[in-house]
Amino acid sequence: MCGTVVYCLLLCSFLHLTEGEAFLSMRFVSFYNSRGVGKNGHCCDGRFIFCGSACDHSFTICLDRYEGSSRDINSCSFGKFVSKEISNRNNIIFGDTIGNLANPLVWRMNSWPNQLQLK
Repeated sequence: MCGTVVYCLLLCSFLHLTEGEAFLSMRFVSFYNSRGVGKNGHCCDGRFIFCGSACDHSFTICLDRYEGSSRDINSCSFGKFVSKEISNRNNIIFGDTIGNLANPLVWRMNSWPNQLQLK
């Protein structure tokens, strides 16, 4: 019995409480809008079939817990990034920034959830 207690005390002396963090990093590489149209299917800048200039793009990226088919861009458990507008560009090759945001985007979490949803 005494040996068991000593063994347990020795074992417990080697146990340490640890804490961790989880990170998710996402790098934008390129974006192509070859037709020069907005999400409504019409020219971004122009009238009818005449597209005056390239589109003005901004990006909203949301990281949330997986909730089925939820697409609510305002429900972002782990945070949301919103870029400034990138003017008059239908084809974008990203470098170190996405508008005004650092590229890659990094989310920090206290623990890693089972499932994530990127919106």
